[in-house]
Amino acid sequence: MSRSMATQRRILTIELRTWLALLGLGIALMLISSQAALLLEIFWVLFGSMMLSLSIRPLAHALAKRRVPRAVTVTGVFIAAGLVLALVGGLLVPTIRTEISRLSRSNFLVMMHQRT
Repeated sequence: MSRSMATQRRILTIELRTWLALLGLGIALMLISSQAALLLEIFWVLFGSMMLSLSIRPLAHALAKRRVPRAVTVTGVFIAAGLVLALVGGLLVPTIRTEISRLSRSNFLVMMHQRT
């Protein structure tokens, strides 16, 4: 048997392990592509929680030196953030309502709908 035939035979035989790896890779790519939106949402939730943790860490560390438990610090930060969001929402909602009523009285929405 010549060397080229041995090389050719070696190239044509692919082990079962390789086929299973390719099949697994194909299935993994299919699952990733079909669940891309869910995976992206999970990524952003994890990224947001990491950023929140990193932003709270200096305050939690400083208050831990003064013997304030980290759980109390985190709870306080969440309550403060909730109050700020409620305040911003309370200030924005009346303005948004006023603007929506002005738009509805001026028939702007009807004109925009007729254009499309």
